[in-house]
Amino acid sequence: MRRFVQISVISALLIVTLGHSLAAKELVEITPPDRMIHAPGLVAELTGFLERAAHQANELFPERFTVSLAGGGGGRPDYRLTVLGQADGRNSSLVLTMTRASDGRSAPVFPVIGAWDEHLPRLIAQAIRYLHQSFAGFDLPEQASQPVYLDEFASNMVSMLDTGHTARIFPYSVDVGPGGNIVIGSLFVAVELDRMYREVGKPGRELFTRDAINYAMDVRVSPGGTLFARTMGDDLFIIRQEMPRPQRVRLGMTMLVASAALSDGSYVATAGRGSVRVHEGRVEPLDLALHPNAWLNLLAGGPEATIWTWDAVTGAMPVFTAEGVRTDTMIPLMPEQDRRAVRALRVLEDGSFIALTVNSLSRFDRHGVPVWRMDGFPAPLTGDFSAVMSMAVDEERGYIYLLNPTAQRLVRLLDRDLARNPDPFDWNVAQIRIRVEADSREAFELSADDGLRLLARNYEQVGAYGLALEARRALLDRNPFDAEISDAFDVSEGLFIAGHASRAAEAALDILRDIGPETARPLYVSTVQQFEQAVSRLRSSPDRRSEVASALEAFRRSFRESEFPETRPPRMEIAGLSDLFPALIQTYLSQPAGTARITNTLDEELSAIRLTTTFRFADFPDQSEEIDALHPGESVDVPLFVTLSPDVLSLQEDIPVLMEFSLEYTRRGRPEQLRQTQTVMMRRNTALLWDDSGKLASFITPNDTVVQEFALSVLQHALPDRSGIIPTGMRTAAHLADALGVYGIQYVEDPNSPFTEVFGQTGALDTVRLPRTTLRLRSGDCDDTSALLASLYESVGIASAIMTSPGHVFIAFDTGEPAANRWMFEGNEITVIPHDGTLWVPVETTILDQGFVAAWTEASRLVRQYADDIEFLPLAEQRAVYPPIPTGPAAFQIVAPRPAAVSERARTSLTRLDDTLYVERTRQLATSAARADTGGNEWVRTQNRLGGLHARAGELASARHAFEVVASRVPDNVPALINLANLLLLEGDYLGAMDRAERVLEIRPRSVAAMNLALQAALVGLREDRFRMHTHERYALRMAMDLYAVDPELAGRIAAANPRVLMALVPGSGSTAEPRASLGGTDRASVLLWVVDDEG
Repeated sequence: MRRFVQISVISALLIVTLGHSLAAKELVEITPPDRMIHAPGLVAELTGFLERAAHQANELFPERFTVSLAGGGGGRPDYRLTVLGQADGRNSSLVLTMTRASDGRSAPVFPVIGAWDEHLPRLIAQAIRYLHQSFAGFDLPEQASQPVYLDEFASNMVSMLDTGHTARIFPYSVDVGPGGNIVIGSLFVAVELDRMYREVGKPGRELFTRDAINYAMDVRVSPGGTLFARTMGDDLFIIRQEMPRPQRVRLGMTMLVASAALSDGSYVATAGRGSVRVHEGRVEPLDLALHPNAWLNLLAGGPEATIWTWDAVTGAMPVFTAEGVRTDTMIPLMPEQDRRAVRALRVLEDGSFIALTVNSLSRFDRHGVPVWRMDGFPAPLTGDFSAVMSMAVDEERGYIYLLNPTAQRLVRLLDRDLARNPDPFDWNVAQIRIRVEADSREAFELSADDGLRLLARNYEQVGAYGLALEARRALLDRNPFDAEISDAFDVSEGLFIAGHASRAAEAALDILRDIGPETARPLYVSTVQQFEQAVSRLRSSPDRRSEVASALEAFRRSFRESEFPETRPPRMEIAGLSDLFPALIQTYLSQPAGTARITNTLDEELSAIRLTTTFRFADFPDQSEEIDALHPGESVDVPLFVTLSPDVLSLQEDIPVLMEFSLEYTRRGRPEQLRQTQTVMMRRNTALLWDDSGKLASFITPNDTVVQEFALSVLQHALPDRSGIIPTGMRTAAHLADALGVYGIQYVEDPNSPFTEVFGQTGALDTVRLPRTTLRLRSGDCDDTSALLASLYESVGIASAIMTSPGHVFIAFDTGEPAANRWMFEGNEITVIPHDGTLWVPVETTILDQGFVAAWTEASRLVRQYADDIEFLPLAEQRAVYPPIPTGPAAFQIVAPRPAAVSERARTSLTRLDDTLYVERTRQLATSAARADTGGNEWVRTQNRLGGLHARAGELASARHAFEVVASRVPDNVPALINLANLLLLEGDYLGAMDRAERVLEIRPRSVAAMNLALQAALVGLREDRFRMHTHERYALRMAMDLYAVDPELAGRIAAANPRVLMALVPGSGSTAEPRASLGGTDRASVLLWVVDDEG
């Protein structure tokens, strides 16, 4: 059944062009629908969405406007937004029309089509921004300079001799791989080039040469280097650099219109309506449509293995996980004609992106605001982008590749502001090209001919002979009868051909070694011909001609020489080496990844034995200690240490890696070498084996800006601290936990590796999400949610610990409460864990939607049920071995939940905590005291506990009554005397408190509670009594030293908050800062020790 509703939204939006100085923010006032006209259920549903949209808009675009519901105040609105809604499942729609109040002008309507779900508020907020901007127009000031023309690839730069063909390649698609190498799909073969267009290789070449398959119509490369090459049919070949054969996968669909490689090593493709994902060799269907009429004409891989698409119907840009779960939708600020004609998209590491449309090429920041826009190619080129069908981006160097398959043109532009690591050589080339095009000595002091000569020389100096040849060719076209220019052209062509010949020679020798001379002979003949052609063209350059001639003779000699049997080498066996994990980057420095057993199988001694290990992701080769001698028949085990490059910490896919082991030794006084290889799997940065629970520490990332901003946003609206019963750290921890519950972090077990099955299983692989990813997806299993909550706690200075029970992981946090106060926080359903002198609260992170108290209760049940099998691993103790995985720039905006909703949940938690820790506990203690023998030990202990609770709660009169009752019945009860002295400090009589503490210390010289009271009282006097500051300081330092001798942990915690005390305990700490500000009454109560039993 379809239901319609019309909602009036009165909006006041800031009319200002982006990039200009902002005026005062205007108000967006949302009026709920009229309940007398529209169906109550639909009105309530849409009103909820609009409330959340208002919050999203305020958080996403705080500098542009303020949004509030009707009745919230704010003044007269400037715009009116009318929303026509239709609820019909996935066919639901909203039509948004914005009208300016001042002149009645309306912007074009904005359709929102698809299910009304958790993504609708964000989409409405984005649409409001877009409609507002439409009044000012989209000709926005550019935030950066437009790209300039750098160079152009020519298909003759690639030789096809090694494939048995002489025809040029036919570029049809292009992508950029790790390190900036370019991969061109030329229908029948893929070609990899370095950034100077020098051929690196032809990945998967044997598919064409051996199997006669035209395998590379469309190519995509993952950030880890996996190449996906698609044929004109439905065959997809997965080509990995260090694997012997490509893997073929049948996609099950033809007429594909778009594809993308993701950072997790998977591949996605769409035929417009249907889409698939290829992951670990499996083809899985994907639903990437926002609505039944959606047509996907492009795909792009984004940060954190996300899929970015473009809905041509609505002009919106949905974002999905690799599994097809929608996480976001953006509406870029671009003209309407561009939004409907986007042809290619490339998403950058920080979530910004470059969009190619039929009409333009534009770069946007991660908020969808344009950085620059171009309507056509930059000078010296001419024409628009209508024929450009493929685009690739090298973010590291600022390159943008644009491919026109029809014209066989691959143009490279340079965006200097984009480049993270710009090369001055590129900018020099770009400037020369601009001068060449101008051809005006007066204006640029460089003629076109001189510019081309300069370009050619520059390219030759860096070995870019293909580009140098093209510059010489252009110069010769301008001066066809110039003998000097012709000779220079021949030299460039000779060097260029010699480069092709050298690569062909390597291929011919590989075939000779792997197969045999007759199979290699055809390539040998063509290679010799190329060398001879190069020698012929280098007549005017004797030195270079001699170098190439020598290379030719060396090739002939290598091919002719017979292979002599080699002396039998020693035996080398590699054991225990299988998978490598980026998260263990520090561990591998002290713990070997495997072992190599070296056995001397010869009949003579070997000496000076050393083993070197190299592989693709090594920071540098690792070399073993030298073994002096190895006698015949002897064996020795060499530990294999590996030093991983920091780059592996950003690796998001599993990559097979070929490790090379080079054994160097001396035999008969001559050095010899044995080389051996083994393939191992370099796992993604989020993978781990649960053989050590401490490994989870690597996924706790408190320095991640996404985590920090979420915590800051939530705590800005934390409830005021009014109860001393609940420690400040616990209040903060509870507020963060409740915020996650309101935000909607749901427990979802990983279907590929359920934690309950893989935990503790040797060899069982698991994947832990980074906290930012869990926030973005709003779900995770126990390890994901534990890493997230611990990260939030650590980001605000709350120490956390990893806890495990059989088949499960959860966390604990440090309350800062002295362990002596444990009785205050223990109950029938809750427990705490004493560690290093303080109390830690366990938290079950998978039920945060039930509130903090429920999470504490469930974790307490686990601690008690599995007391003998519980692990408790403070994060600080794990950091040396398992440092946090570094996170890059944030690519997504996470909007914290509405403060009102969090406050409501937090208020409930604090009330329950107060009831549990104070109301119920004091009732229980009063009952117990009434039943106990007056004056007996149990009665005294109960009364002291009751008084301590009252004191913590700020009920000082009730506390004094409880303590005085004890003192009257048992005058020599030291705990009561200490507790009464504590009350003096809380009442502001710090001198009286110091005097009482001194009296107790005469009776109990080693009383920690009395020393703590005396020290706390002296610190108060130090802050409040400037006339006797030095007296109080000397007393505080003496008392700190005495306390340190009895309880160094407590003394250390006090010193950490008071720099002058720290100086006394740690000479040379160098701090002369003032102690921190005086604590309020309830906080001061929490730093005092409320004694129950006599300390001795």
